Amino acid sequence: MHLIDFTIDSRYTNKWRHPDREATGEEITTAIKRGLAKLLNISPGNIYLVGNIKPWYFLTYLFSKPSDRYISVILENENLELISFSRVIRRLGYTTQYINIPTRLDETVFKKLPIDRVHSITTTLIQPITGRRVQIENISKYLSSNGISLYIDGSYATGAWNIDIPKYGIDIYLSEGCYWLGGTRDTGFIYIRDGLLDLPNVETPLVGDSFIETISLQQPINKYASLKKEIEEILKIGLEKVKDHILNLTGVLIDGLNRIGYEVYTPLEREYRGGIVTIEAGEKAKEISRWLRDRHSIYLDKIGSKLRISLKRWHTEADVNRFLETMKKLSF
Repeated sequence: MHLIDFTIDSRYTNKWRHPDREATGEEITTAIKRGLAKLLNISPGNIYLVGNIKPWYFLTYLFSKPSDRYISVILENENLELISFSRVIRRLGYTTQYINIPTRLDETVFKKLPIDRVHSITTTLIQPITGRRVQIENISKYLSSNGISLYIDGSYATGAWNIDIPKYGIDIYLSEGCYWLGGTRDTGFIYIRDGLLDLPNVETPLVGDSFIETISLQQPINKYASLKKEIEEILKIGLEKVKDHILNLTGVLIDGLNRIGYEVYTPLEREYRGGIVTIEAGEKAKEISRWLRDRHSIYLDKIGSKLRISLKRWHTEADVNRFLETMKKLSF
């Protein structure tokens, strides 16, 4: 029995430029899994490389072992993808319940739920809009003692925050590879705890309902070669140092933006944030974003009236100061 997984296809090597031309697809696959295992304190055998993590939100529910527990709790107040996800799993027979995350998360948020009927808790580890870190360590023991699975989207945390999956009691962990891990779009991975799911023995991509996308069993080697290199660099530097560097930069940025007069949504406290800083830009958000891109080669994510700044391990304090000086010049 095995999960849909792929080995990176080395036949693409001569068609694409990539930073590890001497390595085969199998070697890169193995190196990535071993590197992720060290970062997350898990076994490489529980890691599966997937070209797109989104279908796995649904597949993990589709193949969950039969249970009389049917309530799926979404710990979110800002992730549109998880809202869409909840609509789909209702089609699979689950009832969904939303809980807005308080400033300090603990088991009291579940006091109004029929806890004996809760199947799982799903959340992001670093919230994608405000950049606030969800304190899952405060609820993991409670969930485990009540037989509740914990599903985490760690896309905005992997490579920027030290995550001990067994310590946190995470049952399923999904992550894109294109954010803090330095990979390209359509790279990612999923971790599944042993014995959690009844998985089919399949050799071909799953297709069918519109919400399950085709999952490619082979991927161009260039997509993952850069991911391998970045994971190796993070391990070489040390994840704790990487995290401290990013948090120091976000601290400098938040302080500077507050002095300029911007409304910052990201928490001031280090323990409550990751590498994302979000500001309110009002009705001029699109103009500001375009001006920064076209005139200063600064690329920000626009989310409604908000602008999101993402700081990675390769950014410096000089980069942050240059950005702050540029923001002072705005005349919108």
